[in-house]
Amino acid sequence: MRSLFFAFLTGVSIVQMACAQGLSQDELKIVESARSRYYSLDGHGFLSATCSVKFDFSTVPILPSANPAENLQLLKQTQFVLTLGRNRPTVSHIYPNGSSDDMQRRADPMANLFTSLVQGLFLTWPTKGLNGPIPAYDSQIKSAVKTNDGYRLILSFPNDPVRIDMNKDYLELVA
Repeated sequence: MRSLFFAFLTGVSIVQMACAQGLSQDELKIVESARSRYYSLDGHGFLSATCSVKFDFSTVPILPSANPAENLQLLKQTQFVLTLGRNRPTVSHIYPNGSSDDMQRRADPMANLFTSLVQGLFLTWPTKGLNGPIPAYDSQIKSAVKTNDGYRLILSFPNDPVRIDMNKDYLELVA
């Protein structure tokens, strides 16, 4: 029992050390100063927003189906709802009253495609309006350094790091 308790404490220490190997105190100061310069809905108590999504069906790709006109008519009457919050965005769709289960089943592939398109957009496109351009989590930032012109943040992305250059007032410079 004693060795199990020691192993637990040692494991906790290792986890704490691994987490502490992120940004230095100087880097954290740069990041916090940069975040404070941008208006953030999230920072001002934003919880969530919900809206309806309307598609311009002349520009949306339509999957081939046995009865495309009937499916399109049902999709035009379907309500798509987007909710943005502190977690991942959610998108749902509600078929109109009176639509048969069979019609809904045939329209499901397109409805699911539309749902995925909207959700994918808000998952991959940063919601700068909610959090500002500086990532909300320190773990998303690889480094923060002072430069001759101001500051540079390097964000942690698997393939290509993203660089944010800021002037001495922490405002983002456009290259």
